[in-house]
Amino acid sequence: MMFNRKEYMKEYNKKYRINNIEKISKYQKEYEKTENGKLAKKKYNKSEKGKENQKRANISEKGKLRHLKFRKSDKWKEYHNKWQKEYAKTENGKANNRRSQFKRQTKMKEITNNLTYQEWLDILEKYNYRCFYCNAEFEIENMPTKDHIIPISKGGNNTKDNIVPSCKSCNSKKHNKILQLNSISVN
Repeated sequence: MMFNRKEYMKEYNKKYRINNIEKISKYQKEYEKTENGKLAKKKYNKSEKGKENQKRANISEKGKLRHLKFRKSDKWKEYHNKWQKEYAKTENGKANNRRSQFKRQTKMKEITNNLTYQEWLDILEKYNYRCFYCNAEFEIENMPTKDHIIPISKGGNNTKDNIVPSCKSCNSKKHNKILQLNSISVN
């Protein structure tokens, strides 16, 4: 096999761009501020390739804005909930659910897990059957969940001191963040 300099340089340049993206980006921004950079940009924007890239950028910006508006709408929530339910029925969805349950179960085996049902009821009573975060009252439609102050995924334990009552939406919003109790006002 013969050495192909052109292919080698192409591969070398590609790796260089990946490894030095900040350096190249900084250089390009500085160059665009110079007189030669401004002229080069004008010339490029007038070329066919430049016009095509501008058109593509405008379309993608409009698409992003449209997508963001859609994500905030009720239609999105309906669509996403429907999609999640359908996905959960597929083989990939079932396998993904089993994997996440298995991960959680193995984590639970590694931690201190001494929370009793009576302690959970005491915690609910201590917080007047309200969400720790939004102070919403628990009902049939809004059942309490156990939220770990220090999440299990970050080394927290399933003990009375590490649990607060939370509604499902607040628990989901918190995800696996560690919140400082002194920064949250407790009612």
